[in-house]
Amino acid sequence: MPEFTLEYTTCEEVLGRAVLISAFEDGSEQRREQHGRDMLGFRFTSTRCSLVLYQSYRTFYTTQGGELDGFTFTSPYDATIYNVRFNGEFRGSYNAGLFDCEWSFVVINEDEA
Repeated sequence: MPEFTLEYTTCEEVLGRAVLISAFEDGSEQRREQHGRDMLGFRFTSTRCSLVLYQSYRTFYTTQGGELDGFTFTSPYDATIYNVRFNGEFRGSYNAGLFDCEWSFVVINEDEA
């Protein structure tokens, strides 16, 4: 499995729960957990990066098939190596000769790998 080793400016740890919501005609709703575990992910930004780094991000994203294939990532929070995949789209913007990029990963659970 390839490893994500490219540099980035900021990394946010994102923790959530999968909650299913059923809405009813009377305006009430029912909420329940989809599964009984936390969902861990990471959100990244890389600001004012070069064209070479921007192209490296894009190449890694397309090589992984976007959200399709998994890879490893070492968390800066606890040095744990996680199996992850992209969670959504890769975004890049150009401003005054430099690039700003945003993307996120979601940790792949054992039963998803």
